[in-house]
Amino acid sequence: MENKNQNNDSKKVRFTLWIKPETREAVENYMEMDNCKKESEFIEKAILFYCGHLRNSCDDYLPNAVVSTLKKLIQESENRHSGSLFRIAVEISMIKNLLAFSHGIGEAPLNKLRNDCISEVKKINGTISYEDAIRWQT
Repeated sequence: MENKNQNNDSKKVRFTLWIKPETREAVENYMEMDNCKKESEFIEKAILFYCGHLRNSCDDYLPNAVVSTLKKLIQESENRHSGSLFRIAVEISMIKNLLAFSHGIGEAPLNKLRNDCISEVKKINGTISYEDAIRWQT
C-alpha cells in the first residue's frame, strides 16, 4: 500500500519492520523531541541520518563538513594567537632594549634575575600582575 508524503509529492512505500521492544520504546520516547508525529517519520529520519553518516565515512562519526568547519575555526584561532604572540614579543623586546640601555645591567646580575623570574613564573603558573611584581621586589 502506498501513501502520499505530506511534505512533498514523492510516494512512500509500506514495509514490515522488526525491532526489539526497547528500540521501539526509544522511538516512542525520542520522536516527540524531534517533532515527529508518527513513528514512521522518526524512523525514516533516523535511516536517512545513518545513511548520511555511512556516505561521509564509516570511520568518522562527524560528517566531513563539520570536521572541515572545526579545522578552519582552529586554524583561525591559531593565526590570531600567533599574531598576538608576535606583537607581545616585539613589545617585550622593546622593553628589554630600553631597560638594558638605560640601566646598564651586567651579565651576571641579569642571569640571576632570569633564573629568579623563571622560578617565580613556574610557582605562579605564569599569571603575574604589576602589583605582584612590586611585592616580589620589596
